[in-house]
Amino acid sequence: MPLSLATYLADRENYSTYEDWKQHFQQHQSLLKAITDNYNRSILSADIAGIEMAWKQAEQSWFLPKWWNKRKLKKQLSIYKHQAIENENEIVQLFQQHRQLKEEAALLQQVRYQGVQQALKNLYKEEQTNIADIDDKAGRIQQLNILLQPFGRTALLQWLGRLQQQSLLYTDDVKGIQPALQQDIQQKAAQTSGAVQQFETLTGTALPTGEGWTQAAQEQIGVLQTHLPHLKNWMNYVQQSNTGKRLQLDWLIAAFENKDCMAADITTYCHHAVHRGTVQKVIGQHEALSLFNAGLFETKIEQYKKIAEEFQQLTIQTLRTKLAAQLPNTGVEAIQSSEPGILQRAIRSRGRGISIRRLFDQLPTLLPRLAPCMLMSPISAAQYFDVDANHFDLVIFDEASQLPTCEAISALARAKQAVIVGDPKQMPPTSFSQLRKQTRRI
Repeated sequence: MPLSLATYLADRENYSTYEDWKQHFQQHQSLLKAITDNYNRSILSADIAGIEMAWKQAEQSWFLPKWWNKRKLKKQLSIYKHQAIENENEIVQLFQQHRQLKEEAALLQQVRYQGVQQALKNLYKEEQTNIADIDDKAGRIQQLNILLQPFGRTALLQWLGRLQQQSLLYTDDVKGIQPALQQDIQQKAAQTSGAVQQFETLTGTALPTGEGWTQAAQEQIGVLQTHLPHLKNWMNYVQQSNTGKRLQLDWLIAAFENKDCMAADITTYCHHAVHRGTVQKVIGQHEALSLFNAGLFETKIEQYKKIAEEFQQLTIQTLRTKLAAQLPNTGVEAIQSSEPGILQRAIRSRGRGISIRRLFDQLPTLLPRLAPCMLMSPISAAQYFDVDANHFDLVIFDEASQLPTCEAISALARAKQAVIVGDPKQMPPTSFSQLRKQTRRI
């Protein structure tokens, strides 16, 4: 490889320029091959641009001149064609390829690409240039540049500059300079690489690799020397850490090293992380859980409460309206024998001469309209109403465990249905006077 090419490609900006040049050169070779596969090479020196202009002018003519001029130009191009021209699309394709070839050739002649051709020296052979071989050599220069990065960004350029000072022209000439010294350097480089690898494996600590890595490595090793009494504990930790990594516990090791959890809390942290991961996995497997949104859920609950409250108020208003519509008109004097008249007469006499039970018996239709819901004890129900299941549609017992069965029968006999609410495990009601009598008898 020419030393000038290695020096040129060692610069990152130059390597980027080489990549652009390579792309245009490959495109140029591809177009050149496409043309020479179908035409003689002498067509490259023909006035293809003039023929294309004449072809476009013929396209603008009327039928007979158009046919005659195109036929003439087709005969002119058929001289260069390996085979006969079958259709006009081949001619149009030739014009397009020729234009692209000229454009690529003009791009390759730009000033920014002249340095590439000069650095290639004898590797550049115009159309015969082996671009694959050049690209392989450029890749090796990039690899060498990466390997020398620890010694500085310009380490490769400095080394190549010293080789040029010794009047070397090709990289292979380096092999003839002090072969014994080169062999010694290779051996020491291998020993250094092995020692670094053993050190990193033993201590679990990676040495710096950037620019000025030797001084940084010495400082890091110096710090380790000051902590030699704790080296055994550190090595044990590294071994346990490697074991944990093989068990895929990298997340736990990282949390401990980042001080997300302390040594005393590592068990709790592990359980928490495992349970959290399990919950997240289960949630991810169920679409309903994964799409659950607590904020949206709480919003829906609040909306439901608001709607339920509005429905409750509307129900109360509707019920009040229906009940009010059933009330008789008390402002008009009713017939004495009618139920409203009987009630009005009882109110004026303040209930004198008639009992409540008899009054209720005389108001079988009006009473449910005036008081559709009554609150009373079972004794009051037995006192004011006779035994008839048609008195009430429903009787409700609250705290039923505090009511003896014998007392509830009177209310049950005066209703069509019953709802009994109570705690079956609650103690039944007890009379202390009866308890004292039973105690004296015993």
